Amino acid sequence: MAFLRLGWTEIVHCWRSVMEKDKLILGFAGKMGSGKGAATQIVKDAYPGTPSFRFSDALREFYSWLNVFVRDHGLGLPKEVRTKDLQDLSTELRRLFGQDVLERGIMERVRKVDSQSPIVIVDGIRRPSDIDALKKNPRFRLIYIHLDERVRWQRHRARNEKSGDAELSFEQFQSLGDVEAEREIGSLRPLADLLVHNKGGILELPDLFLPQLKQWL
Repeated sequence: MAFLRLGWTEIVHCWRSVMEKDKLILGFAGKMGSGKGAATQIVKDAYPGTPSFRFSDALREFYSWLNVFVRDHGLGLPKEVRTKDLQDLSTELRRLFGQDVLERGIMERVRKVDSQSPIVIVDGIRRPSDIDALKKNPRFRLIYIHLDERVRWQRHRARNEKSGDAELSFEQFQSLGDVEAEREIGSLRPLADLLVHNKGGILELPDLFLPQLKQWL
């Protein structure tokens, strides 16, 4: 968890390293089930070798480490992490280490990228504070994906990415979207370089942002 110790000197060095590679840093934001993962895969298919990083990567890594730690002390956490677990963990880590703690984790990963693709994807941005440093990079672009809440719920259940997702009622899904870790996502919408209304399904999604992506490159 070296990123927890990164200071501003290291942060500036991280972004200088990225900018020297002249890669487009493409951020995806949107509420649960809006299609961020699908959009990420579309970019990877269009530009093979494109690396992607999610803000939840560091949370999952920390959760796994914490599970090993407490198990060594005779305790234990659920083996399969739930959405609510990651939300609570995000809130607590930000309280302890600063609002930019996950951005520091992302930056450390991006800095180490070595690929031929002209793009690096950052997925799962949840707060304006997540992109404070990213916005200072002239090669950063943010795409916000919007989708009707009930459709997002249906897709979230079908994806069943985390334990219990497939059994979520609509009311439970709404409750997950109302926790501190999710409430600020909507405030990213006016900061986006492109707003995508993902109402046509996976087959129409590429046409909604790939043409603009080519212009950014």
